[in-house]
Amino acid sequence: DFTSAIGVLSEFDDPTCAIIKHTSPCGVASSQEIESAFDDAFATDNISAFGSVMGFNRPITEPLAKKLSAMFVDAVITPEYLPNALEILTKKKNLILCTFNDYEIPDLSIKLVPNGILVQPSDTHKISETDLTVVSKKSPTSQELADLMFAWKVVKYAKSNAAVISTGTQTLGVGMGQTSRIGAVELALKRAGDRADGSVMASDAFFPYRDSIDAAGEKGISAIIAPSGSIRDNQSITAANDAGISLVWSNIRAFLH
Repeated sequence: DFTSAIGVLSEFDDPTCAIIKHTSPCGVASSQEIESAFDDAFATDNISAFGSVMGFNRPITEPLAKKLSAMFVDAVITPEYLPNALEILTKKKNLILCTFNDYEIPDLSIKLVPNGILVQPSDTHKISETDLTVVSKKSPTSQELADLMFAWKVVKYAKSNAAVISTGTQTLGVGMGQTSRIGAVELALKRAGDRADGSVMASDAFFPYRDSIDAAGEKGISAIIAPSGSIRDNQSITAANDAGISLVWSNIRAFLH
């Protein structure tokens, strides 16, 4: 969970909170202040945040420490705890408090497999607008582009199949670890609820059928970012055009396992 939290935080320069549950983000937000970043991240899914790991890229302040102390959190990781904040949090039984300094995501990922190890390149690519290709009739606005970039930076760290619904620099719903693409999309939309209307969506891998885009359109999603690569990409483009959705290919996939 700490590794996932640090990975998400590595994507952002502004004050950011990443709430991690079972190695996937269930709420992420950036804001001008770390306290409001936490509030927005927690509002994504306050049920899943129960017993989670909280990651921050700014020092924990006294007001933030009071909020964390009032809820059930397994662990907190941050660059620093301000003195009054540390005093508050150390009184909470069984709460793990950690710090991290400058960090870089390793170039290689190493996993144990039966009778050996699997070594593969880490996903260290930082997405930019130059990576993107607009494939729908409708082009995203500059604000939608910024929102899509935020959503992609989060879905990159969610276990596949994954989808993220977000607006601005706040997640609204995360669907992760599902065995189908439509399952991930439906879960993210369910968690976003009515807030999905006018928001954007990121998918960590391609859409095998148009059903995910149809479902997003029914809930008012305005723009979608996803990798291409399906033999039915044209059906996804048609679905986006039918719904008036801006569809953007990321030209890379995340697909975390």
